[in-house]
Amino acid sequence: KGWRPAHHIVFIAFSAEEVGLLGSHHFVNYSGVDVSKIKRVINLDMVGGVGNELKGTPEKLFLLHSSDCDSSLVEVFKRGAGESGIISFSNEGKAKYLDCSDQRSFIEKGVPSIFIFSGVESYYHTPNDTKEHLNFTKMEALVDLLVGVLNDDMP
Repeated sequence: KGWRPAHHIVFIAFSAEEVGLLGSHHFVNYSGVDVSKIKRVINLDMVGGVGNELKGTPEKLFLLHSSDCDSSLVEVFKRGAGESGIISFSNEGKAKYLDCSDQRSFIEKGVPSIFIFSGVESYYHTPNDTKEHLNFTKMEALVDLLVGVLNDDMP
């Protein structure tokens, strides 16, 4: 109530990521939006599961970012995760994943980007990729964290 963000916030759901980032590529190249005016991208992709790399730590998510992303924003996310008591972030050794989701199209255009995801799992994109694999508590905590980050004075 009464809260107004300092910047416009746009929520976008892209399609065709698995066949070459077609949706995000089209957006940054043909949507008519001046991409140079985008302050940052926060991409949430596959955040509800527990990927192979994070087995045994169901509360963890990877928090990866482009090299031009303000480190103080990354710290806001980490601090918020710690305060949640439910989720935590890892950013070790998975920079290769920055090329594997829609933030890549924005990074290629020089837009600072954050990528949050739970890693990869053998059942992803198969008939066994069902709701029973989702951690709804973790997803709810992530939404609460994002609301907190938006309410904070984002760098």
